[in-house]
Parts: sequence; structure tokens; C-alpha cells
Amino acid sequence: MKLSQGQLEGYRLRWRVRCEQRQAEREQWKRDARECADLIARTLARDFGVETVCLVGSLTRSAVPAGRPDIDLAVRGLPADKYWKALGAACDAASPFEVDLIPVEDATPRMLEAIQEGQVLFDVHGKELCGDSTTCRGD
Repeated sequence: MKLSQGQLEGYRLRWRVRCEQRQAEREQWKRDARECADLIARTLARDFGVETVCLVGSLTRSAVPAGRPDIDLAVRGLPADKYWKALGAACDAASPFEVDLIPVEDATPRMLEAIQEGQVLFDVHGKELCGDSTTCRGD
């Protein structure tokens, strides 16, 4: 079956529209995930006394992740005996997103590198951790 030029253009147009719609949906998911991350940071600070919450991973990059992003949070000052309860509260607040909660004190060297590129969502001292309020570098 040979397509006419008009039919081919129609398919191309519908494909472009579909791609633009998918991009818009992914951008909205990213905005929604960022809002959830901010809410989780406040919850972790208020209810569990964490000192610092940093957003790490795909939500910190300018590119929009394919599919639904998850929320990766590095936390400093979360008592080990409160980890599972804190993770449960984070997951409840994040629905429908998945959440990874990473205690900085237990992070591997590779994870610490990723955390250094993160974005501070909350710091109990209200100070910049390394002179740059958009990163999570610290002691």
C-alpha cells in the first residue's frame, strides 16, 4: 500500500502532536514530583527532625526523565530507628511517585558523589552547605 503525500503528512503531523503531548506530560510529572519532594522534605524535618534533605537523581537535571520519575532524597540526621517510619511517611506523601530515602551517614562513596550534585530542599540551620544554596555538598 503506497501512501499519498497528503496521507504521509497527516501521519507526520499526528506523530509530532503525540510526541509534544508526551513531552508535556513528562514535564508535568516532573513538576508534580518536585512539589512532592518539597512536601516530603518539610514532613521529614517536622516529624522526624532531619537536619538536611537534598534532592538527588533525575529530578535535579534539566532534562525531563522518560516515564514517571522517582523521588530520590538524601537525608542527614535521620535516626536509624526512625528510618522505616520516615520512609513510610515519605511514600504516603509521594503517591503516585516512588521514593528512595538515602541516609547520608550510610551512603557509599559513589552515592556521596551523586549527593554532592543534589539540590538542598531543607537545611535546619538555614545555611548554605557549601556556599552554594543549590547543592548538597557538606561535611
